[in-house]
Amino acid sequence: MDQIKIGWKKCCCFFIGFLAFIWFLVRVVPRPGRAAYPCQRIAFPLATTFITYISSLLASVFAYRKARYFFSRKRYSIAFICILSAGITLIWHLNTSSVKTYAWTPSDPPNSPMGTARGIFPGRVVWVHEPDATSWDGSTGYWWEDTHVSQTVVDDMLSKSIQWLTEENTDSLAWDALFRHFNQNHGKGDVGYNYETEERIAIKINCNNSFYHDRRRKEDQIEATPHLVYALLDHLVNTMGIKDSKITVYDAARVIPDIIFDKCQPDFPNVRYMDKNGGTGSRCQVMWVDSAITYSGPVIMDSLHMLPFRVLNAAYFINMSLLKVHPHAGVTLLGKNHLGSIPTPYNLHQPPGHEFIDPNLVGMNAYSPLVDFLGHENLSGKGLLFIVDGLYGTLAQNAPPEKWDLAPFNDDWSSSLFVAQDPVALESVGLDFLLAEWPELIKDDTDNYIHEAALANDPPSGTFYDPEGDGTRLESLGVHEHWNNAADKEYTRNLGTGDGVELISNDPADSVLMTIRVFLESAFSAGEMSLYLNSAGYIPIQSPYSEDPRIISSVPNDITDWVLLELRRVQDGSALASVSVLLRKDGYLVTDDGLSTVLKIDLPPGDYYPVVRHRNHIDIIANETVALNTSTTTIYNFTTGSDKVEGAELADLGGGIYGMFAGDTNKTEVVNSADYLVVKTYSGSEGYYDEDCNLTGVVNSGDYLIIKPNSGKNSHIP
Repeated sequence: MDQIKIGWKKCCCFFIGFLAFIWFLVRVVPRPGRAAYPCQRIAFPLATTFITYISSLLASVFAYRKARYFFSRKRYSIAFICILSAGITLIWHLNTSSVKTYAWTPSDPPNSPMGTARGIFPGRVVWVHEPDATSWDGSTGYWWEDTHVSQTVVDDMLSKSIQWLTEENTDSLAWDALFRHFNQNHGKGDVGYNYETEERIAIKINCNNSFYHDRRRKEDQIEATPHLVYALLDHLVNTMGIKDSKITVYDAARVIPDIIFDKCQPDFPNVRYMDKNGGTGSRCQVMWVDSAITYSGPVIMDSLHMLPFRVLNAAYFINMSLLKVHPHAGVTLLGKNHLGSIPTPYNLHQPPGHEFIDPNLVGMNAYSPLVDFLGHENLSGKGLLFIVDGLYGTLAQNAPPEKWDLAPFNDDWSSSLFVAQDPVALESVGLDFLLAEWPELIKDDTDNYIHEAALANDPPSGTFYDPEGDGTRLESLGVHEHWNNAADKEYTRNLGTGDGVELISNDPADSVLMTIRVFLESAFSAGEMSLYLNSAGYIPIQSPYSEDPRIISSVPNDITDWVLLELRRVQDGSALASVSVLLRKDGYLVTDDGLSTVLKIDLPPGDYYPVVRHRNHIDIIANETVALNTSTTTIYNFTTGSDKVEGAELADLGGGIYGMFAGDTNKTEVVNSADYLVVKTYSGSEGYYDEDCNLTGVVNSGDYLIIKPNSGKNSHIP
């Protein structure tokens, strides 16, 4: 059976090679320039493998026939040479008859964060996917035309992304939060954008394929999406009220093409569109400042040490890169976008120089100039926001858009926008998406520069990263990790297992719905729990739990006490949500009015373990996950059996009803003599006391009687 499978695979390889050869002839012979197309770059090695296969086979057959001929003529020396040639070509044929693809496996395992997370919500990356943003059929016109990109949808995507990133409910509040967080972390205090000094903003876009303003025969190749550039300017100018004359959009190594300029300039006429050629009006040519960057490795060409004056003069920097594979660097995201901030980026692509960005040449634990770009105080070091334009992601730096197979794209355009305040986290997420879609195109060790950036304060290469040349070493530039898998796309902050990346693809304000029922052993009697604390007015309006010490206006009737509800993705992980909730006498956790049993938790849909904690009962965790969503309410009832909790230990309250064990007054997760001593200390006290095990409002001998039979009971929460 294995031999049949191998034979079948060889037949498939032969057939694929033949088709690739025909495709290459049909497409490239009429127009040789098409040889640079990504599809032909893939077809060419398959076609050459096919030709090599056929050639070696024919050569070995020819040599064998010649050997027989010369043997028959008794010309043995020549016959021997022919046999030797046939053997060599046959071996060559056998060794080259398989078409192989290679998928790189990163050196660091999934969910192994490194570095220090940045941002209002550290390590957060927002991913907004809207299929309606793109509608190109792949052949009619060009991908960037208004008929193929919805400005309305792109506007909405940008609004969602910054609001989800900051958890603010308007665009203006979200931008203000971004400016304030930046200024707080750069020694300016808790202030937003300074309208009096009219601070300048530089926006680096990726125009790698534009050498002329009209682009000339490169209309199909990927570039910064004009509609996203427009949306970003609209936010800054019309939402935030920043003067458009204080904004520079640039690619200093290429030109801002007409497809972007003509889209944006009529509505934002005073924005400076800066590129290497310049022009009239609001187009301007880059002015270079010498010795503006000091590379931390052996980059020696003088031209590489220049940076644009307008970028150096800006107070804030927005890095808007693309979602693309790159044949030299592996990927082209935020770090490589900065090759458009220097005058001769090809000197970091071609010898001498390409060895600094080509992972196949440098390997892991090697110096990378991309770290200098990401950390330089006048480049991404003053990054207000980092964006990856994934509306039309693709498989090469000079390729047209390519449809994606990865879910949820499913043979459609990527139609995505990624934003973050942590550049390293965003680099990590972008790499994971590209690696999952095109594993055969990503070079080994592509994430070397990401490791170096995450650990810039103590990098694996040992490099002293100091791009300003002032003797001050860079700190960690952010947090890096790879997701758990391409299906779930979860990082440690999603899983609650670490302080790495958090990838969110929905509004944090969208809440999952659930209903929880649980009984407290010491307060339970005749099918419900007592109301002694409530009747005496002892239950405080502020929750007693430090995890969520919120305050309500009043305690409704029928409330027995406060409890703390947690939700986890894994049992031994940290809580992704901790909410103080009122516990009604019938065992239901209810809203603040005491009426609704439907709780809204600010988490994305998914599978969670509910945890219930009480101030003097043994805390419990479900022994199975509960699938929660935003449209239907999921019920989890802890009262129906001890098998509902991890450890299968609940107090039997009679009649098939179960509850949480009482007596853990000192919250050590175990009931023992120490709890007895605490109760003894507070004996006679009246009010809201943790030592009041039976919730009567008085600490007395009745509480001793609760503790004794439960001695040794402990929590099974990992």
